[in-house]
Amino acid sequence: MRLFIVIILFILWLPIYSENFFTGSKLLEHCDSCVHSVNVSNINACAYCISDTSLIHDAFVERGLIEPKWCIDSEVTLKELTKMTIMFIRENPIGYRQFSTTSVANSFEKNYPCDR
Repeated sequence: MRLFIVIILFILWLPIYSENFFTGSKLLEHCDSCVHSVNVSNINACAYCISDTSLIHDAFVERGLIEPKWCIDSEVTLKELTKMTIMFIRENPIGYRQFSTTSVANSFEKNYPCDR
């Protein structure tokens, strides 16, 4: 199922150059500067990756194409999601080599399960 999500994300992001589809280690570079910034904006690569992964998941769930893999409360901020993603990648070294979207999805599954 994770492979399916990555394939769909790749298709949806075709207009974006492949150099923007980076690994977890490259995502960490972008996210560190995002978290330590006073203003977390949606123009940051980290913010795009995290918010788009969540939005695409929610769209698939709403259309009944997949079961929910995670449940993020509406009160959770982008900054918190970013911090949790950074922590997850650092604690799981395989995330350094995975596509950034896979690392984000795995982080969401672990940190925001639907059975809480």
